[in-house]
Amino acid sequence: MEKNVILYKKLYIIFTVCAIDFLSKFLVSKYYTLYSYKKIFFIINFFYLKNYGIIFNIFSNSTKIEKLSLIIISFIIITILFQKNIKKKNLSYTLILSGALSNIINKIYCGFIIDFIDIQINMHHIIIFNIADISIIIGSIMIIYN
Repeated sequence: MEKNVILYKKLYIIFTVCAIDFLSKFLVSKYYTLYSYKKIFFIINFFYLKNYGIIFNIFSNSTKIEKLSLIIISFIIITILFQKNIKKKNLSYTLILSGALSNIINKIYCGFIIDFIDIQINMHHIIIFNIADISIIIGSIMIIYN
């Protein structure tokens, strides 16, 4: 019974992260034009960009490596996620899986990943990412912290 509750919690988190990510990407693609820019707060902006790579535009020019990487990463995360002895890290891996899954679906459906959260310092774009990337980063930080 406890295994089912844990599984439902994981699925709920995956669904929630994917839904928020899909909704945010849909709204950005609907209400912004490509490369449009809007200042939000201090160093945070909206900057609509199409990312043809994986996370942070990694592997943007190599589709075979990219597809293989996505498959391997997804398989490893799913395998780890369903191991019994990592209860302490369940949330971490679930967040990583959620973000990865959302970006993979976006990549398959659109052929690119929509990025729009821009960190800019002194007119330099430091990094541009999305909600799925935030989920991956939070999950990774939690693993490192634990």
